[in-house]
Amino acid sequence: GQFTIVRSDAEEDLHFQLRDGAGRLVRQWVMLRGTDRQWVDLGAASGLYTLHWPGGRIKVSVGR
Repeated sequence: GQFTIVRSDAEEDLHFQLRDGAGRLVRQWVMLRGTDRQWVDLGAASGLYTLHWPGGRIKVSVGR
């Protein structure tokens, strides 16, 4: 349930949404401009989630 986001372009704020398998919003946060890496602890129940950001998304599996 923990991972690090690393980005090469930190010139703008980057908004993230974590959604569960049914598409419900579980968590959202902003990676501020000038930040090139951010540690994330999902604190979510086990399951399959989708992490969304403008222009992209990735599946995230959380296991305990």
